[in-house]
Amino acid sequence: MAAKIDNSGVTEGIVLPASVVQVLSVDVSADGCAALGCRSAWDTGLLVVIDVETGVVSEQVDMEAGPITSVAWSSRGLVAAGYRDRTDGSSVMTVWYPRRGTPIVQFVTLSRHADATAVWSSRDELAWGWREVDDQGNELAVISIWSPKGDGRARTLGKFSGWVGSVAWSPSGELAVGGWHADSGRGVAVWGSGRRPKGAPVTEHPVVHVAWSRDSRLAVAGPGGELAIWHR
Repeated sequence: MAAKIDNSGVTEGIVLPASVVQVLSVDVSADGCAALGCRSAWDTGLLVVIDVETGVVSEQVDMEAGPITSVAWSSRGLVAAGYRDRTDGSSVMTVWYPRRGTPIVQFVTLSRHADATAVWSSRDELAWGWREVDDQGNELAVISIWSPKGDGRARTLGKFSGWVGSVAWSPSGELAVGGWHADSGRGVAVWGSGRRPKGAPVTEHPVVHVAWSRDSRLAVAGPGGELAIWHR
């Protein structure tokens, strides 16, 4: 069961499909539809779309490969869904139009250590971060970008020693990447329009989550319960 809270603070239950045993990720679209990334009773993935106002399930997509760990709506009504394929351990990022039943694009990395986290910008650019391990056993973090207005291919924005915990777009189009950047000893890097981080390191400690405010302040959360607000 999922729940919604209205402006008066009243909580209402929303009944999910019986096959859902765990909700791993949620995002709500501008028109009030919630996309839920779920784990099924058979350890497969379910992408469930619900009208938040009525509680009606409008779409359910079964993914046999693995549970969906990340979902995100674009302003155009596209849904990005990331999961790890339990058959070979690869990380998969798919983009859907609800009701089509099949992804319009899909990106796969064969890394067995990849957990993708996705976010759309206000310009409908999809960014996601994942991990890979090279032939020497070194852990690398990779940031990928895809746009539906491009040639259909994803491009690599950055790759560095460390890991990715969270990615977030600012209102002005800057991308904050939280995690750990071993080469530079920083927890957050911010990319502008170029391919290199801009400005000074935001923090010298590992970061598990980043989020921007409307006035471009950056909230940074650490693994020990720390929270800091940075003014860019």
